[in-house]
Amino acid sequence: MDLVGDTYYAIKDFLKFGYDSPIKYDKLGYDNLGEKLLRLYGVLNAVYLQQSAILNLYTIFKLDNSKEFKKKIYELKILKIRHMIAAHSMNCLDENREKYSYVISQVDLCDYNLDYMNNHTNENVTVNLLDLIDEYLNLMINTMDKIFEKMIGTIYKTAPDKKRELYEKLEELRLEKDEKIFNARSGEVHIRYISGNIKNGGTKYA
Repeated sequence: MDLVGDTYYAIKDFLKFGYDSPIKYDKLGYDNLGEKLLRLYGVLNAVYLQQSAILNLYTIFKLDNSKEFKKKIYELKILKIRHMIAAHSMNCLDENREKYSYVISQVDLCDYNLDYMNNHTNENVTVNLLDLIDEYLNLMINTMDKIFEKMIGTIYKTAPDKKRELYEKLEELRLEKDEKIFNARSGEVHIRYISGNIKNGGTKYA
């Protein structure tokens, strides 16, 4: 659960500032490529670590349709890009087990855009990371909701009053989430992800 929370802060910071640092250190206006690359590789791997932790929780609490959930994760575009760009850029395997390498366009690292090219086919692809992260967060929010529901029922099985209290809190959060339909592009990311610690008796949208 700690890893889910830690990676949330990394993702949240990228959604708020994109490739740019929140503090502009260079008074001469130099375009800090190193900062942009750190933030690109950082957010892609934060997403990967977070989904791994959530998938582990999904398995531990034995939620239904684990194969279907894994399939949904593997089909997420943001994770495919992480594999191509931030993990196996020199020897990425495609669906046919063919190896390819990829390179990003440094000059196009602005706002939330990512432009990359397949070195073997010369195919050029441009994506908006905001859209891809938003798709990812939608799946993770709904999944964490299910995990928390199962956790409450399991951990507080013999404490009906506490279980009822936490179920009521969870339902309040669901209503709050439905009423405040924010997405990554709006910058209002505090409602886009569920984090908390059921064992400590607390659950919150962060």
